[in-house]
Amino acid sequence: MLIIKNTLDYLNIYQAQLENKKIGFVPTMGFLHEGHLSLVKESVKNNQITIVSIFINPTQFVKGEDFATYPKNTEHDLKLLEANNVDIVFIPEAEDLYPPDHKSLIKIEINQNFTNKLCGKHRRGHFDGVALIVMKLFSIIQADNAYFGLKDYQQYVLIKNLSLDFFPRTKIHALPTIRESSGLAMSSRNTYLNDKEKKLASLIYATLLKFTEIIKISKTINQEELIKAFEALLLKESTAFELQYLEIYDDTLNKIKKYKKNQTFIGTAVYLNNVRLIDNLIF
Repeated sequence: MLIIKNTLDYLNIYQAQLENKKIGFVPTMGFLHEGHLSLVKESVKNNQITIVSIFINPTQFVKGEDFATYPKNTEHDLKLLEANNVDIVFIPEAEDLYPPDHKSLIKIEINQNFTNKLCGKHRRGHFDGVALIVMKLFSIIQADNAYFGLKDYQQYVLIKNLSLDFFPRTKIHALPTIRESSGLAMSSRNTYLNDKEKKLASLIYATLLKFTEIIKISKTINQEELIKAFEALLLKESTAFELQYLEIYDDTLNKIKKYKKNQTFIGTAVYLNNVRLIDNLIF
């Protein structure tokens, strides 16, 4: 397994060894778990070369978030990646991707029709930062295939569209959310939870599953009424929960008037003792 720490070294490798090989790419912020590894395994299975990046991207964190304390264990990550037959790990420094003496004339700004919903509505500028780093990484890696999990569904939709617009060579693959045995969606930020809180957090997904039955029998999608119904179900499980949002769309994140089988998306963000947890499902 080759570890590369800057763009120039990677491009030298790419030009010399990788140009005629099928490349799979899994971008991560590290602190890897089984969700990440499911993407890695899919890439290894379907490509000649698998590249994983580890980079905690500063531009996608908004004011007051956990950029400085985001969980990190690069040594453990590298052991996991080597055990899963990854060929190249790209671990750039911030100065490599965001040179301090470089003043970019280009600004990435995502359409507000997209960002005024779900996580984008509550994390202003987050998806601009996601788009910026993905464009940088896709430009460097030049992959044939890139792999993303559906837990961050809004991110997946953004990157799929970004790739169609600017990187048609790179095909975007979406893989299902990997969950703990309790149903809790795996996330690097789950490390902020103790065992009791993890058990409570698993009730978010259980509540989503119950909530689908309410939507199925609803004649129309009335967001306000359905938010109240979901919040009541959630608080019945535990008053420790604080609902940030619940929103319902079709699977392309457009508004719908009524339930559509296999095309109805529910996304939620819930706080549990100041830890923000997201989850979703399409049913």
